Amino acid sequence: MNRLWFDVLLFLLAGCKSFTLMNFKSMTNASYGSAQIGDPWTAVTLTSCIVNCRIRFNNCFSVVYNEIHNLCTPGGKITYNVSRGSYQVGDKFYYTDHCNATQGYKLYVYKSVVNCFRLTTNWAVYPEAKSNCSAIGGRIMQGKTRDSLDLFLSFCKNVYKTYTFLGLTDIVTEGTFVWEDGTVLDPTWKNTVFYSGEPNGGSVYPNDDCAVCGSYSGFSSVFDAGCLRVPPEEHYYICELVE
Repeated sequence: MNRLWFDVLLFLLAGCKSFTLMNFKSMTNASYGSAQIGDPWTAVTLTSCIVNCRIRFNNCFSVVYNEIHNLCTPGGKITYNVSRGSYQVGDKFYYTDHCNATQGYKLYVYKSVVNCFRLTTNWAVYPEAKSNCSAIGGRIMQGKTRDSLDLFLSFCKNVYKTYTFLGLTDIVTEGTFVWEDGTVLDPTWKNTVFYSGEPNGGSVYPNDDCAVCGSYSGFSSVFDAGCLRVPPEEHYYICELVE
């Protein structure tokens, strides 16, 4: 059986699996990898490697395929700064989206950030945004690292181009900002997250308890704003998948 027909047969056998071969992308950056989830096997083509991996493992989201030895190594979800083991000449790493597309999530790979985000298209007050994200297994996007904050600010500046909620509030205790996962904002990180002179506790309006990005800070950081006033305190928001 030639390689083409072998791949076609495998694809038909895998018909019950929900995936598209073209969704697998080549990754050349060695900072990204995945945990091996099974023993390697001989695969005559990359296509058969991917199809076999998806047939054998429900959690197959990546493969290492050696084009010289036709060796297929199955892997899980792509992560950042993970050792992929000892590489041989001919090894190539391929990965695919592992997000719940039915809920509108999409995988974003940005420096050390590898996660599923849903860029919502509706405006909401903060409690509504929080509830909407929770209903689809997520939370309002946080910015707890430099890379995740930069990604959030990029979404704000280049996608929404207007006010967007960050998953950070001091609703419970005035002056104590807490991330959506319940951790308190590190004081040493405060000046990085917030615009100069912010948070100011609401110099114009009281109870500015939410962190928001927008043109006021030049989309370079966030500032505190109201969570509940309608208008103008309905803002865009981004859901990040909680796994």
